[in-house]
Amino acid sequence: MAKNSVKTIMFDFEDTLFEIVDDSHIVVNDILDSRPSISRPTINQIKQACHLTNEYIKRVYGVSLSERNSSSLPEDEWRRINGYLLSQLGLDPSWADDFQGIWEKRQINCKLRKGVIETLKELNHRNYSLGIISNTSTDLRPYIQREGVGELIETCIQSYEIGLRKPDKEIFEVAANRVGKKAQEIAYVGSCFEKDMEGAFNAGMHPYFIGNKKCNDIECINIDKISELLDYFR
Repeated sequence: MAKNSVKTIMFDFEDTLFEIVDDSHIVVNDILDSRPSISRPTINQIKQACHLTNEYIKRVYGVSLSERNSSSLPEDEWRRINGYLLSQLGLDPSWADDFQGIWEKRQINCKLRKGVIETLKELNHRNYSLGIISNTSTDLRPYIQREGVGELIETCIQSYEIGLRKPDKEIFEVAANRVGKKAQEIAYVGSCFEKDMEGAFNAGMHPYFIGNKKCNDIECINIDKISELLDYFR
């Protein structure tokens, strides 16, 4: 794959452009505050329950509590997770539905990763069009605007809007059609090997992986940080 054919660079949202801040214990504390009749665990008990729940769901589902509003995990699974968390707090797991409704109203607590805005501005200056492909159950555009990169991101492909999700190559094909480019003219940058690299490669894009895992089975390029893209796309 010749990188000099690339006209568009697309990115994953979480752990690539944005860092999701784990404030799950704060969210749980606020939810319990809204239910004063409930027996009140201490903040340390809440932190421990969130820690145990995160360990469990990371092992079973590959997600964390902080990803609730950005994950494509079905609501029924989140209800089961709610019940697990409530049981860790010594509370009635049957409250899981109410818990879900309150949690969904919370915004994602996220911020741009170091070096992202400078890198995106420079890539834009070098006449690359930029976009996002994300597995998400909520609209990410307000966060993109809030962090000052809305004018740089021309296209935002969100799984919940089109009924497809990574690593299905079809979501990458939708992205290529949306930006009006051939897959071979698009680079895709992500931090999850299975969802990002394999999906982008199978769709014919140029995969760039932020992480330590070596791209042995597919043709992709490893980078340690996003600013290294400026060495590849001049």
